[in-house]
Amino acid sequence: MLQFKNLALDDASAIRPYFLSSKSRLSDNSLGGVMMWRDYFQARYAIEDDTLYFKVLYVDGQTAFTVPLGKSCDDACDMRAALDKLGEYCGRDAGAVEFCSVSSASLEHLKANCRIVKVVTERDWYDYLYESADIIELPGKKFSGQRNHINRFKRMYNGYSFEPIGPDNIDKAIFFLGTLFDDAETDGMALAERAQVLEVFKNFEAYGMLGGVIVVDGAVVAVSAGEVMNDTLFVHIEKANRDYHGAYQVMVNEFARHFAKGVRYINREEDLGREGLRKSKLSYHPVRLLEKSTVLADLRR
Repeated sequence: MLQFKNLALDDASAIRPYFLSSKSRLSDNSLGGVMMWRDYFQARYAIEDDTLYFKVLYVDGQTAFTVPLGKSCDDACDMRAALDKLGEYCGRDAGAVEFCSVSSASLEHLKANCRIVKVVTERDWYDYLYESADIIELPGKKFSGQRNHINRFKRMYNGYSFEPIGPDNIDKAIFFLGTLFDDAETDGMALAERAQVLEVFKNFEAYGMLGGVIVVDGAVVAVSAGEVMNDTLFVHIEKANRDYHGAYQVMVNEFARHFAKGVRYINREEDLGREGLRKSKLSYHPVRLLEKSTVLADLRR
């Protein structure tokens, strides 16, 4: 029987190999993304027979699971065995089990191994995937708007600098975030994001993320943090002071220039249905929107 336990920062080393072996580029299958939101989703995990299982309290308030991850879970027989264990945990007569953040590929694995009751695709949660070269170089006419914002920022703040986050500036980054959040109008999800972002920066070394700040006249005006897994740079946090025109565009570009060299893709995660954020992320011309679905599946044979 699977034994689930609360996910803590100290568990990162235990679950990291499963994300590294995954072919998914979803932010939900990145180590930092899972660790960052573990408290909000009340994440619990189990490892058995080299397979990783997650149990969460999903956005609809229902208990849900992620599709099992393992080095051989791409094989249908191994997936069936993993689903059998999950079915045993839930009870043979439990009926439909909810899976969250299901990628298109994982949906096909579920279809091959159990009866699908319902699939709901969630556009607000789709990840934006970009070619790293596009974000680094901003080539051609289609990126002229971003280049214009960056050039204006450079003219106005020609002494600005990009600094990787370290012991010398982490406190400045936290102070900046506190000031930024104090001034922000927020909804429930944004309030949750505040807490998670601050928790990351207060435990930055433990998270092991890559991070950077934009500094103007000694003050932080933008921060970003993420991680590289396989061929993708995941950008988990992007925050900037909009009073500094172009600060967001400069941070997006500088973060990619410093940390995306040598990787093919950049995942800048979802837009949560926020109109301005969606418009901004689309303006960078993603090569793909990575679908996520919530799936009800009957695991009984």
